[in-house]
Amino acid sequence: MKKVIISFLSLILGAVIFAGCRSIPPPAGSGIPTGPSSSSSSSSSTQSNLNSVSISMDGRFAASVGDNGTILSAANSASSNGSVFPSSAWTLISPSPTQNNLTSISFDESGTSDTYALAVGDNGTILENSNSGGSGWVLGSINSSTNPLVVTDSGSGCSPNPNGQLSTFTTNLNGAAVFTQNAGEPAVIVGSTITDGNCPSKGLIAVATSGISSSGNLPFNNFNILDTYGPTNTPIPDITFNGVSFTQGSSSVPIAVVVGDNSTILVGNSNLSQGSNWQLDTPPNTSSTLNSVAVSSNNEDAAAVGINTSGNSVIFGTNNLQSAVPTWQKIPISSSISQSSTLTSVFFVHSNAAQPTAIAVGQNPPEILEIVSCCSSTSTITNITPSNITGGLLNLTGVWVAASGTTQVVLSSGASGLIIESDTGGTSWNSTPDHQ
Repeated sequence: MKKVIISFLSLILGAVIFAGCRSIPPPAGSGIPTGPSSSSSSSSSTQSNLNSVSISMDGRFAASVGDNGTILSAANSASSNGSVFPSSAWTLISPSPTQNNLTSISFDESGTSDTYALAVGDNGTILENSNSGGSGWVLGSINSSTNPLVVTDSGSGCSPNPNGQLSTFTTNLNGAAVFTQNAGEPAVIVGSTITDGNCPSKGLIAVATSGISSSGNLPFNNFNILDTYGPTNTPIPDITFNGVSFTQGSSSVPIAVVVGDNSTILVGNSNLSQGSNWQLDTPPNTSSTLNSVAVSSNNEDAAAVGINTSGNSVIFGTNNLQSAVPTWQKIPISSSISQSSTLTSVFFVHSNAAQPTAIAVGQNPPEILEIVSCCSSTSTITNITPSNITGGLLNLTGVWVAASGTTQVVLSSGASGLIIESDTGGTSWNSTPDHQ
């Protein structure tokens, strides 16, 4: 999820689903990723803008990341007011391994461990954790002697470095998705355009090609940057990619969906590090910036959200993601709902084939929408923006949903350290923020 500019005026029970968001780019952090290689924790809170939030699949852990390297972590600790992640459960990781803005975080959602987490941000920042998002975050860095990060751009042979391995990596990263059940390719990251040597400039899609290992501090490594897509080796477009979702298709085949500028949607199916296994899907509008994408647990329904060049909210959906040519449709938003919000993040709640439901959040103005019977032109969209939040609702930048027992926990992150919670799948929201 890419960092969003915040104005003070102005999550889905499912398997393996990740959403990212993006808006007007902020001033970038300075220099390449810097800072200590590990982290501890502090009971202090933060007023930093939060740009992404994630919950482990079983609802045991949560984490949120934001500006200036902010990392918050929490363990399930239901309180007297009913919150699964009350304010007392959240811990600020301090010192952070980086001062760069962090834009996206994902837990391992394979259902096998729920202990690994991956966060990305400005200037090529990649942070990794094998402690349920708590203390022990490690900063991967090119040319590091202790936590060496390997990023390769070898598709066209235009890189000046041996085997295409990069010697610098400062691209702003906007989205991350983790799926460790796909042991050989456990993570996908996306970001702004990158140029290496004589290689053509292209939007960044990189696939981790080393599986999680008990040795070493970086569970996800050896990122291979896609150079082309499709059977005819079409160059990856020179745009910014803003969000990525990772899921398991039929026969346990991994599926990744990436969205970005110009209404771009790319879908990868199996062997994701091979560009020939990706295809370009075309929604019915080419003038939108897509900030986030999510896939339901039935692996057929998917939703992408953002804003068009006219400044209106936009939602695209498909209910046949695994077909040879998925049909993406624009989901109409009723005139009774404000259409000026920049939708920043989306995630599924109910993912049964009969009535999959997604939740989208946005900013300027802050807004929460429920998309019922997603995803087709007959979907119903309802404004479920709460009016009972103590201190008022601020701009929202991330949303994530998971199950904690029979509770459908939804967390949404936003400006000034805001985290709000719903324990009813989004139908009602706790009036006291989990964090602010």
